[in-house]
Amino acid sequence: MLGISLKFNPKQSWEAHVAKHLDSLRLSMQEHNCDFYLVGSSDPHQNEYVPNCWQRRAALSGFTGSAGDALLGHDGAWLWTDGRYFLQADNELDKAHWHLMRAGIDDSLIDWLGQQNAPRVGVDPTTLSVALAKQLSTALEKNGGTLLALSDNLIDQHMTLPNKTHHPLTVYPINMSGKSVTDKLSAIRKRMQLEHADTFIVSALDELAWLTNTRGTDIPYNPVSIGFALVGLSRVDVFTDAPVSEKCHTHWQGTGIHLHPYDSFYTHIKKLTGTVWYDPTQTSWHTKQCLSTPSPITKPSPISLMKAVKNSVELTRMSEAHKADARALIRFMHWLETHWESGVTECSAAKRLAAFRLDNPLCRDLSFPSISGFGQNGAIIHYEANEQTDTSITDEAIYLLDSGGQYWGGTTDVTRCMHFGTPSDEERRHYTLVLKAHLALRHAVFAKGTTGYALDCVTRQALWREGFDFAHGTGHGVGAYLCVHEGPHTISPRHSTTPLYKGMIVTNEPGLYLEGKHGIRIENVMAVVTAHDKNPEHGLHRDVLAFIDLTLVPYEKSLINTQLLTTEERQQINDYHQQVDAQLSHSLSDEPNVLHWLKEKLTPLV
Repeated sequence: MLGISLKFNPKQSWEAHVAKHLDSLRLSMQEHNCDFYLVGSSDPHQNEYVPNCWQRRAALSGFTGSAGDALLGHDGAWLWTDGRYFLQADNELDKAHWHLMRAGIDDSLIDWLGQQNAPRVGVDPTTLSVALAKQLSTALEKNGGTLLALSDNLIDQHMTLPNKTHHPLTVYPINMSGKSVTDKLSAIRKRMQLEHADTFIVSALDELAWLTNTRGTDIPYNPVSIGFALVGLSRVDVFTDAPVSEKCHTHWQGTGIHLHPYDSFYTHIKKLTGTVWYDPTQTSWHTKQCLSTPSPITKPSPISLMKAVKNSVELTRMSEAHKADARALIRFMHWLETHWESGVTECSAAKRLAAFRLDNPLCRDLSFPSISGFGQNGAIIHYEANEQTDTSITDEAIYLLDSGGQYWGGTTDVTRCMHFGTPSDEERRHYTLVLKAHLALRHAVFAKGTTGYALDCVTRQALWREGFDFAHGTGHGVGAYLCVHEGPHTISPRHSTTPLYKGMIVTNEPGLYLEGKHGIRIENVMAVVTAHDKNPEHGLHRDVLAFIDLTLVPYEKSLINTQLLTTEERQQINDYHQQVDAQLSHSLSDEPNVLHWLKEKLTPLV
């Protein structure tokens, strides 16, 4: 699991093993005069997908989801996570030692700590963002508590995690990025000058990759390298231990980039002068503590929005990547529908899909571990099949598949549900409700300045009317051969002030999950366009925005109850399937069985 060594003696029970480590950690807490020790899921770069060398929360708690905070006290241990991971955490946590705290149901971590009597909470300040440290400190101080920045990470003292790895940087050429490093630096420096900043700190790894027009393989599924950067008005200092080729040096020629060892970053920032700008949500508390310059600028990163709004080259490459991905997924879906009776399981299906994707030399990796869930396993929102849970796929329930690829030029993320028998009325009803929600967002038209927060309720109406909802966001940004989850925009019930701009990429993924029965999610990746560009004949004002689909994979017609659809929704499905036909059929002409299968899936609804 995650390549982490917990020094576990198989002759011991797992419960005894957990108890031993918790007891030793509590002794260390006493030495540091801590009432609690906080172990979040992040690292010095506030990564969502954390490299194995920093998977401390998973090592401590056994919970492997990407979001969650573990809190160890002298008389208990608690794990906070959100609705995507309730079922997974319930399965993975040792309940003899851990209490699961459900976000939105139980008190939040901050509220819970604020209710304790003068608690002293220790934390590794490299793993906590400036923004979160401020929230925690404020909550603790109201009741006489203190947030303590410990110089040593207590997990590292008691558990053995893998060493940090650094792989070579790869040049990401301008025919993929669409903009040179020099042009990107010019745009950032204009923003810096407007803010009167002398230095901008780059902590987020996808921002570093975007800025330097490089890609890496230091973190599985994320084409990034571990490093920091300091952008000045005339030079850029990059801190990384990644091997840098002569080609990369040539690529950076004239940009003012200077390389330094990764571990020298904190020494450098202690010497900074002038006004420093950092994003408090991306920058670690330890970084802030190392700064000696007065009155830093604490605003969102200027890179974040620049990266999110794709240029024309990036949009073209993303479209090409999604066509290639659709061909792989369609070939897989045809294979699965004709082979499921031969003993295909969740794990073997995911492995076969990866092979179809990687058959294309432009596919460098998956974009996340595939969520391959049959029947009740599909109700676990971020389910990952393993040897213990692996289930055979049959014709008796819905199979949910959420997967994606990292292509040279674009990142994909698509979810489809399949059924190989006769779906029940309930399954067809639930699938159709999710499809109606999906179509509602896909065909939304909205004014410039509209946020994803405002659009979220447009999506959920079809489910809310029937008493259903889903415990995750409706959509997230997607990188251009970068991280599959990208901000600053989102479509979610969580409040956001970032509007959707033309050129942004966002997913559309409503769902419905019934524990013990099935999970349903339908996900496409979409691009934001002007409504005028999408339908010039309608004469819509150019300030009105809309979406177009990049994902080109048919819906599951056997799960659609057409009686629940309006005439307009039927036409929307038929139009989408015509688009799939027009853009993909010619590329499958050398596989007649697959093409025939696809044509059957694309026949119009009546």
